[in-house]
Amino acid sequence: MPGPKEAKIDQMNNFLEPLVDELVELYGGITMKTPEFPNGTSIRAALMCVACDIPAARKTAGFTGFASTNACHICKRHFTVVAGTKENATEAEMWFCAESDAERAVLEKQHGTCFSELHRLHYFDPVRCTIVDPMHNLFLGTAKRMISVWKDLRYLPTAVLVRMQRLADGILVPPGYAVLSTKIESGFPYMKADEWRSWCLIYSLVILKDALPEDDYKNWTLFVKACRKLTGPSVTYSEIDSAHQLLGEFGKECETLYGESSITPNMHLHMHLRESMLNFGPVYAF
Repeated sequence: MPGPKEAKIDQMNNFLEPLVDELVELYGGITMKTPEFPNGTSIRAALMCVACDIPAARKTAGFTGFASTNACHICKRHFTVVAGTKENATEAEMWFCAESDAERAVLEKQHGTCFSELHRLHYFDPVRCTIVDPMHNLFLGTAKRMISVWKDLRYLPTAVLVRMQRLADGILVPPGYAVLSTKIESGFPYMKADEWRSWCLIYSLVILKDALPEDDYKNWTLFVKACRKLTGPSVTYSEIDSAHQLLGEFGKECETLYGESSITPNMHLHMHLRESMLNFGPVYAF
């Protein structure tokens, strides 16, 4: 993609167009020679989902971002359920046919939809098939957000962070998880998704117990329990439902503890993780 700034949706479409051209052809079927069929056999392929970090997924599939009026690609502004492909495709066509940037801006604000080359795939449902990425949604999103909230409330001054780091240094981290050797006492700077995952699942319940007020700590445990249920290599239907309920309780209590402004569009997307997992399987599948 050209730089140095982030690409706009119409620039994304320039790169998607040749890919979609091939996907259209592949859906109809092409003839290819294989060891089993030396004279050729029909090969078909289809795009099943868009799985990337949330900002990139929005642009790829033709949705407006978090700063827009329609901050959720699954729900409308007032959180009524989007009907699906038919409505989304109609709104995308309206955007494509708009005669000016000003007209497109109005349509984006009204519908939260732009035209993506993926709309040319008549079988592809952008609403259902644009994945809510769990690593960014849960760890880079809410886990990071809560640290900022607690810092603003002065729950985590420097002295507390240093004490938390000492506790963290005594924790034996299992294989596959990042070790936070100096990140905590430094104020959690420049942490990647796998480090936030380690913080959330391994460290946080131990070292936050004496750092947060009781109600705040109890609410955080709801989030951690939900993350543990959702991020394993396998998951049951009951675990998905239980995690969905825990995330809902966590969000409601955040609103009680920190005010309505604490509920970000990213936190709202927690309520759509269940749909993604029921449609596409455990988080490691996408």
